[in-house]
Amino acid sequence: NCIKLIEYTYSNMISIPLIMGIGIDSGVHVIHRWRECGEVGESIRSTGRAILISTLTTMTAFGAMMMGSHRGVDTLAITLVIGLSSCLILTLVFLPALLDLLPKPILKQPTPSE
Repeated sequence: NCIKLIEYTYSNMISIPLIMGIGIDSGVHVIHRWRECGEVGESIRSTGRAILISTLTTMTAFGAMMMGSHRGVDTLAITLVIGLSSCLILTLVFLPALLDLLPKPILKQPTPSE
């Protein structure tokens, strides 16, 4: 059981706003791109790659903290890696499926400049 490996302390609680911030930011980027182009597939093809790369590099940086000998930093790193991988899956799998159920956004027509 993975939950028993993580001891939640006050220092680990800083991971909650970090995980929520990165997860919300990724979702906002996908939704913004979907509202621009109107297609779920196109929004994931363009924005999904950037989200994947940025989340993986962030997970790698936080994962490097697992190599430390301090137990507090180790559990913080485990919490962040699990949380970020959950956000990545939700952003790239669940959110597009949810957007596909919604009606397509009304695209703004560009107005000719005078």
